[in-house]
Amino acid sequence: MELEVEGDRIADEVDKRKPQIRDIIIILLSSKTYAQLSSPEGKEFLREEVRDTVNSFLTSGKIKRVHFTEFIFN
Repeated sequence: MELEVEGDRIADEVDKRKPQIRDIIIILLSSKTYAQLSSPEGKEFLREEVRDTVNSFLTSGKIKRVHFTEFIFN
């Protein structure tokens, strides 16, 4: 997963908070079922949910978009 941001300040904050961001993303993903994520709409909803959740605690700016670089179901 890659997070698209604008500007160095927000990029620095995202980099410094990677452990916290990863934790939040893992919690979000583990709360989802295959049925919720298997459709394009489900993936888009997850993108928005990740973006909005991470943006809720960032102080230097906002994430513009979440990009999935891999999507593996187990």
